[in-house]
Amino acid sequence: MGGAAALYHARNEPLRGAFVETLGGVVGGVMGGMLPDRFDPPTSPRHRGACHSVLLLTVLALVVLETQRRACREKARDVMRVGPGGLEATLRSDLWLFVSGLITGLQWGYVSHLGADLVTGKAGLPLVVRGL
Repeated sequence: MGGAAALYHARNEPLRGAFVETLGGVVGGVMGGMLPDRFDPPTSPRHRGACHSVLLLTVLALVVLETQRRACREKARDVMRVGPGGLEATLRSDLWLFVSGLITGLQWGYVSHLGADLVTGKAGLPLVVRGL
């Protein structure tokens, strides 16, 4: 899911940039899909604490990370506009596009994990922390 979302964001990039950003999205998606259970280890069917919460997802994935993703894409554009040109500028731009894709993948990997948890079992997802 992270790769598809990164590819969507890179749809206007040249083929190389789209590939690099999509690759970052795939890597980020795998990582993001594992994060909730890394932070809240599944010790029981009701293990879903703050890192499985709807509030954390909203604040972290949709506000903070989205701002960073956009900043990375802007830095990639800036490198190509004012950089020294050649291989160095291309690699620096690719790095920023990869990080942008990585962030997109983290967002969507995290979201897909919580979406799967939402529909598996009776535990659901807490608004903030279980019991609040």
